[in-house]
Amino acid sequence: MFKKLAEKDVRERLQKIISQYKLSGVLSVAKVKDWIFNDYGDSASEASNNFQKKFFHCFKDIKDITDIKTKKFDEILRVSTDAWNAFPHRSLGGKSPQQMISVEIKKESSSKKLSDSRMPKVIVGGSEMPYDDYTAMLEEMGRRQKPFKRQVEKEILPCYKEFLSQEEKLSKKEAEEHYRVVEIFFERVFWVGFLSFEAIRLEFATYEFPRWWQNHVLFDGRDENEILSSLKMFLRFMKTKFGRELNGQGIA
Repeated sequence: MFKKLAEKDVRERLQKIISQYKLSGVLSVAKVKDWIFNDYGDSASEASNNFQKKFFHCFKDIKDITDIKTKKFDEILRVSTDAWNAFPHRSLGGKSPQQMISVEIKKESSSKKLSDSRMPKVIVGGSEMPYDDYTAMLEEMGRRQKPFKRQVEKEILPCYKEFLSQEEKLSKKEAEEHYRVVEIFFERVFWVGFLSFEAIRLEFATYEFPRWWQNHVLFDGRDENEILSSLKMFLRFMKTKFGRELNGQGIA
């Protein structure tokens, strides 16, 4: 059930976080509200990601804050997400996302069950698809990806981690950073729906993924060229170790 956030409570929790980590010099409730009100991005998810990157950047010097397994990260993420949902946005006509949701819930409250003609539609590949068909497609995709996922998790990633650890020219931190790029690369590969390594488009690796990284990966200031450089190292490894290339194409 939808639970409405009290803006006053969110403001107080936000101020508590700012005081707790002594960030009053770089962050304030007013500044966060301004960032949210003047959000930017080509979609709601991109705008949210842009805000989260800006918000978490203020915490970059806090010890262990970048470890998503810690309570620190979870606590800060909850506050930033609640602020995004509770504070007004110019793009929503001065309303907050939760206010917009409340309006939609009221509109639907008169009917207990939506008719087929009113079921949500999803745009896939430029075409409209019924939501039920979309979820069925995702389930089938997940089933067909299992062999590829198993191969990545049990063979490719462990071999690449060992390769990086043996590279004398790389420090431990550099090796970890290169490995993280490849881990997230495969997460994105699976989300997009590729069924094998060879099926991955070269343009996806060399252009789309490095660009996607900029607005979606927290705590990482590397630019597109640096992400591409990490991927090129990995793709050369794949060619040398396994004789495999993206979509049958090599990379310079």
